[in-house]
Amino acid sequence: MDSQAAAVKLAICDDIGEASYDTQRTAAAFLDLLKGLQQASVPDQYEEVLQARYGVALEDYTGEGFVVQVAAQKFQDNSERTAKRILNDFRTGLLGQWVLEWPPAALY
Repeated sequence: MDSQAAAVKLAICDDIGEASYDTQRTAAAFLDLLKGLQQASVPDQYEEVLQARYGVALEDYTGEGFVVQVAAQKFQDNSERTAKRILNDFRTGLLGQWVLEWPPAALY
């Protein structure tokens, strides 16, 4: 793809085949993306949901560090399994209805 950012978002949403991306890097990119988004309607709700679900505070880690920490605490250091769980939880709506990007400000 021409835009790496678009490719990552497609991978996060499972719109491209799993063989086309690294699951752990995609989960880490998803978490870093969440940290960068301003969820204006419910500020920081995603951090609370992630901490409640996985027992780790996202604000304390990078996306990659979060995956490693959750793997250590809940999945016997299996980062691949952890990454798949995080992405699946997002894809199936278990984490909530979050956006990966906001429309341009001119459209509000």
